[in-house]
Amino acid sequence: PPPPIAVVTPPSSAPPSASAPPPALPATELVAPSALAPRTPARPTVVTSRPPPPKTRAVTFVRLLPVAGVLVAVDGNPAGPASTERVLTVDEKAHELTFSCAQDMCIPERRFLAAGEAPERLVVSLKIRDARLTVNGDPTRTYGIVSRPGLTFRAGSVVSVAMSTGAAPFRIIELETQRVTPVYLKSGQLVTATFGPD
Repeated sequence: PPPPIAVVTPPSSAPPSASAPPPALPATELVAPSALAPRTPARPTVVTSRPPPPKTRAVTFVRLLPVAGVLVAVDGNPAGPASTERVLTVDEKAHELTFSCAQDMCIPERRFLAAGEAPERLVVSLKIRDARLTVNGDPTRTYGIVSRPGLTFRAGSVVSVAMSTGAAPFRIIELETQRVTPVYLKSGQLVTATFGPD
């Protein structure tokens, strides 16, 4: 019998099937779009520490004279009226307290507080300023104050009258005639009592 004939099929030149998957790109070309966006630097975290609360101390007034009208200032800054029912709060530093009276009827007084945190209890006694009195009358006669029998003076002279309050009524007497004139004296102020002719 004759020998078999080998049939060689040439490679097909037809295009690849449309259903065949496209060739894969190299790994270096597969880059996510988000990776190409500019990066925003992270904001640094700032930790702030709160300052410690200020240290304070209480200043109470155990007794005040006069009982009303006393004013207090701290380091020269007015702090309002002082009262046995009020607590004055200051810090732990050294301070100067100045006490005075309304209408300047008292002689001011200063107190010094040393530095520290211990509470303070103060007794404040202010001297009320003297009133001043003069008489417009007969210069040959003697005058006095009914409630102050030891105090006598002549017309035209100025005398100091101790006061227990900021203002008070007094009776001025002409000793030779026993005539009396009422006056209202105020601490720190000059008041004139007038006696006309007999």
